[in-house]
Amino acid sequence: MWSLNILPLAKWYDRFRSQAFSTGAAQAVSIIIPARDAADTLSDTLESLLEQTFTSWEAIVVDDGSSDGTAALAEAFATRDSRIRAVSQPATSVGAARNRGIAMTSYDWLLFLDADDWLLPSYLQHMTAAIQADPRVDVVHCGWSRVAPGGEIGRAAFAPERSDPFILFTRYCAIAVPCACVVRREVVEAVGCFDIANRTARDWDLWQRIARGGSRFGAIREVLARYRMRPDSASMSGSRILADGLEMIELGHSADPRVPHARAEYAKGAPRDQVSSARLYFVCWAAGLVLGGGDDARHLLNEIRDDIDPQLDPDIVAAILYEATLLPTCRVPEQWGELWPVVEEKAGEFLTSLEEQAGAPMLARQAGATLVTLIAGAIAESLPH
Repeated sequence: MWSLNILPLAKWYDRFRSQAFSTGAAQAVSIIIPARDAADTLSDTLESLLEQTFTSWEAIVVDDGSSDGTAALAEAFATRDSRIRAVSQPATSVGAARNRGIAMTSYDWLLFLDADDWLLPSYLQHMTAAIQADPRVDVVHCGWSRVAPGGEIGRAAFAPERSDPFILFTRYCAIAVPCACVVRREVVEAVGCFDIANRTARDWDLWQRIARGGSRFGAIREVLARYRMRPDSASMSGSRILADGLEMIELGHSADPRVPHARAEYAKGAPRDQVSSARLYFVCWAAGLVLGGGDDARHLLNEIRDDIDPQLDPDIVAAILYEATLLPTCRVPEQWGELWPVVEEKAGEFLTSLEEQAGAPMLARQAGATLVTLIAGAIAESLPH
């Protein structure tokens, strides 16, 4: 009869399992989900995690003072899967809820997932593969699509592929959807996590600080995240967005004491001679939000009355208005045909005033023509062939 000494095999198996776990843990992801009165959507968000093909993750749901069944739903999922934890706190802010989640994490990589968004099943598999492929990377972002209340899925959107995107973040929030990104926990903590006083530009503020510190960004050219549009979102308030955005642009062109180890060339921010163009382009985004709500946007120019830029690019102005104007009513580009008759006159008035403000000859005519071309293309794509 064969006699088998299993002790060496047991030691080998333990060593193999330990190595395999540590390899996976190096890319394991802590997912932070702030949730307030999200009982209608949180289930979809958490189900999308349970469907992930990459399984080394944990999720921390921070119930932020909900008055509906959010806390009970989170607890039910935590009972169902031990990778999910639920914690409740009095109502604070999204930033504060995220910071509490960060303090509870176990892994080196973070994902900020809102309680009404969701991930495609291969999201974590692709993102962690990118992390493993380039050990130098600190942030990895992918593509996303907006989803209208009726379920219509918008077009693919991507942040620019720049390993060093600080200059982009001094002008606008290049990663517009937080769940389209994973980031090293240590670089988030190094710049102080989220600013809890910042309501509408908290993500932009964090990415700008991280980029100023010299973190390396990587990109995946696949749509892996879904962002649910909501008409009551704080990000739809044109005046509030403009005020916070102008503050971020000013900060990006100045020193930021919150980043103690800034990359040398960014310690004092982006060149000051770029401020006016950044402010003029950003007012177009805020104007799009106002126009999309059916209102006159010309009053926003009062906030930047001293800024001029004769070289303002009409194609960029048109592209900004094309995207932003859809958002307040949660439309996708194929629905521009419903919106254009409502906003056409006010959009023309804003462009005329912007041309005068910027001192950019022919801006209104050229930007208007480009905008109409973009809209016509979107409408044509929605028609039966």
